Amino acid sequence: MQPQYAFRRPRREFPEMTPARRYLVIAGLAVSALLFLGGFVLAGYLWKLSRKFPEAPFKQPSRLYASAPVLAPGEPFSPNEMVAELKDAGYRETPAGAPITPGTYRRLGDRVVANLRHFPTPDGEAGGAAVGAFFRGDRVAGVWVAGRPAKSAALEPPILASFYDKDLEERRPVTLDRLPDDVVKAVLAAEDSGFYTHPGVSPTGVARALLVDLRGGEVQGGSTITQ
Repeated sequence: MQPQYAFRRPRREFPEMTPARRYLVIAGLAVSALLFLGGFVLAGYLWKLSRKFPEAPFKQPSRLYASAPVLAPGEPFSPNEMVAELKDAGYRETPAGAPITPGTYRRLGDRVVANLRHFPTPDGEAGGAAVGAFFRGDRVAGVWVAGRPAKSAALEPPILASFYDKDLEERRPVTLDRLPDDVVKAVLAAEDSGFYTHPGVSPTGVARALLVDLRGGEVQGGSTITQ
């Protein structure tokens, strides 16, 4: 009977972990866990934000309007009265050569043209088109709406009173092209200079704020307009 030999694979010995190396490993694991947790929280926040914006309408105050001034051929109405009605409704005069945008008007002698905003009426909504009238003395000689002759046209009525809720807040959404360029540049310079270059969250802004916090012991904001 031949003797049997058992072969053992040599056991691999790992070098003993020094305290410094152990600290680096623990720190790396902690940073990885924080990054994972931060990414998870940020993803949840962005998901909630993306669902909240479309579902959150602006609260508008209840308004009490005066009766809408009506332009009709043959009716007593002067160009000065039409301009006064437009100003009472918050319309601004636009200079010659500039476009007549919604909420503005222009007077050329005995003719007045206004680009009406949308406004409520007892029958629904009106406005949203250019309305013009020409006068002979203190009477309306002709009316046109959106470039076509019309039998009559109602101007936006002035607001007599507004009733607010507890927030006392009023908003009027406007498109970016309606804002003066200087206002847009001032807001971006003060709030978020990299608005057009980051996807909504600025890593450099967050890192800069964190560095200032660590060095000076102060809290500095790293938020953006969308963050």
